[in-house]
Amino acid sequence: MECMLKKTIGFLIGFLLLCPWVTEGKAAELDELMAKISFSKSDAQQVLDGKLMTASLTSASDRELAVALVVKVELPPRVVVQKLLAGVVIEKDKRVFSYGELPKPMTTEALNSLVLRKSQLARWRGAKAGEGINLSKDEIEQVRSQLAEGSAEVASASQVGEVVRQILVSRIRSYQQSGLNGISPYQRSDDDVRKGGEELRIATHASAKFNLFSSDVYDVLLAYPDRTPPGFEENFFWAIEKGSDSSLISLTHRFSMPDGDGYATVQRQFYVSDGYNVEQALARVIPVEGGSVVIYTNRTSTDQVDGFGGSARRRIGDSLMLRQLKKLYQTIAQDLTEDAESATP
Repeated sequence: MECMLKKTIGFLIGFLLLCPWVTEGKAAELDELMAKISFSKSDAQQVLDGKLMTASLTSASDRELAVALVVKVELPPRVVVQKLLAGVVIEKDKRVFSYGELPKPMTTEALNSLVLRKSQLARWRGAKAGEGINLSKDEIEQVRSQLAEGSAEVASASQVGEVVRQILVSRIRSYQQSGLNGISPYQRSDDDVRKGGEELRIATHASAKFNLFSSDVYDVLLAYPDRTPPGFEENFFWAIEKGSDSSLISLTHRFSMPDGDGYATVQRQFYVSDGYNVEQALARVIPVEGGSVVIYTNRTSTDQVDGFGGSARRRIGDSLMLRQLKKLYQTIAQDLTEDAESATP
């Protein structure tokens, strides 16, 4: 498989060097696309020269962090998309402790390798409504009832892990079958919930205002799984990663589709155990001279920037997110560049 991938990359790189991918029209297209998210023409030229550019976007709600990042990589769009679908972002993210790919349709055995960390065990043993853990009312009752044979506070790691895997399997199946409508809300108090599906709809509508993609892409974002156009590809992942005060569990849906002469790629975290609510990252991958440009936007919903002083917290949150994303994408871009160099005859 690795040999085949290198041959494919080598072929595509050779084709890239022989084919006039980029004309003045392509440069103008990049200028236009970047201008839609408030970058200047000089910013676009700096990207083509190899500089990574970032910006904060207008939040679509009081709970949303919204940022953009643009970077050039030395591989053609199709290879970039293949690597993103294969999980290169998760693999290169130093905040990720462990992860695994998930099947569709989901099976109960697919999460056998998910092992909770010590900090997570305590959080799940004490599951209750509030910001401490993201669970629906029914899921909280499920945790408490299934751990009630002994004492929830001292339930064994295997007992807790089994309950967690049951809940995750149910959430994955529900999302795979019903998309945004299948995302159960997080219970915050008796009369307050966070609706992840609605938060993702809000993020999608906010992104659509930039018109970075064709209308088909936004239709898929809202109507999945009922809308999957020709060329649509997808993968699912679970991950245990570093959170703000401990480790967290995330469930991610990655998918891509052709869009114009490039691709649209999506990373949607439709469940996160704590720390934030949901995340949706959209990227337009377009061909340019010497490779591709990735125009990436990220919208993350978190209760931590809501309420009094939220505007200042959102600015700080945007800055922290951009710092993390810049570091991550520099690593990924370097990895892709090394692949391109090793594949060149």
